[in-house]
Amino acid sequence: MKITYDKLPDGLKKPITNVQEAKKWIDLLVASNMSWHFEDSAIDIGHSEDGKWVNSWSTTVGRLLNKRRDELYSLPFSVWGKDGCPIGYMLTKEKH
Repeated sequence: MKITYDKLPDGLKKPITNVQEAKKWIDLLVASNMSWHFEDSAIDIGHSEDGKWVNSWSTTVGRLLNKRRDELYSLPFSVWGKDGCPIGYMLTKEKH
């Protein structure tokens, strides 16, 4: 099922301005089973459905997720502590 903007959790729509918001955003992304490799464009993320490749979310959602990802990476890496960066934090969360 493709996720559209109206079905996107509200917490994923909010801008990210600090590391606390960034971690909450990543936590919600993982909890919603929407994590992806941040070096890829969210617009291109898809999955197999009935043997066909389909986008996992709408282009509007993909653009919003890319914007939030860019906000994550606008924060200095020093704020991420032992995780080192946004993807390091996300990988830690995915293991739990």
